[in-house]
Amino acid sequence: KKISDPDLVLKATVYWRHLYLYGSEFPAKHVFTVKLRARNDNVWVKLGVLRSDKNGKIEDDFRIPKEYDDTKYFEICLKDTKTGCKVCKYITRTW
Repeated sequence: KKISDPDLVLKATVYWRHLYLYGSEFPAKHVFTVKLRARNDNVWVKLGVLRSDKNGKIEDDFRIPKEYDDTKYFEICLKDTKTGCKVCKYITRTW
């Protein structure tokens, strides 16, 4: 499976200082770098890495740095460390 598969599902929620990620149809047992930025900024912050399970599902949460406390709109990207492919999503924080 390629990360650009149209069946790929990525759900992301930002609540207070946490980013929650859930997904399916990812390539199985791949490692992804998770990055975040404010939608109006060019600076990306690496939040960490996650690994898809044998069924291609992901589920993880990451702490968002304090300097983003007043930011409402974000872009997040997951980059496959094996293939270099990435998937990105715009999200809005809920307080």
